[in-house]
Amino acid sequence: MSSLYVRSRVREWCAALSLPFHDTVNTEVSPADPAWLTVQFINAQSSALDFCRSKWERGTFDLIVLTKGNTSDAILAQAEADLAQLMTRQDPGARLCLITAGPFEDFFQPASARWFALSAAVDYQYLHHT
Repeated sequence: MSSLYVRSRVREWCAALSLPFHDTVNTEVSPADPAWLTVQFINAQSSALDFCRSKWERGTFDLIVLTKGNTSDAILAQAEADLAQLMTRQDPGARLCLITAGPFEDFFQPASARWFALSAAVDYQYLHHT
């Protein structure tokens, strides 16, 4: 599980992007926005460092963009712009670093589906002081 620091900072950064951010972790939401984004924290692992009583946490989260079904690919351009903006964020204490982001994948659903979803995996590294 990603640490609270990582979750909090990523949520803060996502809230500053152009698409509206809605936290869906352990929460049911029904946004009225025609397009919006959320994050899903996929995995994390930590390893102790031999100095400074610290740990490296490495993990992945998905940046997920949802839009009403039957919309054009225009949302992909906005999603890619938001992902590029997210990857420029810098942690003030230099403890959290977003390392790489994969391209968006789309999740096809029947034409009558309520939402069309795009998802990009983002790898991070976090230095946790104990």
